[in-house]
Amino acid sequence: MPVRKLRSVAEAPAVAASPLEGRNLRAAAEVSAVCFALRPWSVPKGVRRHASIAAAQAWRRAAEAAEHR
Repeated sequence: MPVRKLRSVAEAPAVAASPLEGRNLRAAAEVSAVCFALRPWSVPKGVRRHASIAAAQAWRRAAEAAEHR
């Protein structure tokens, strides 16, 4: 496929596939999932003290769940 230089977006050929076509939507969802997985974790600043390891794990699960919203 040869490369064409265009002077403006108006010169670009029209897209053949519909943006809501099933394959395109699935591919967009997969790319979004990969981007979300690759982004760095945001760790809240500060020190947390917990009464037990179970409390610490529950706090971490809640923080991760809040991050995914």
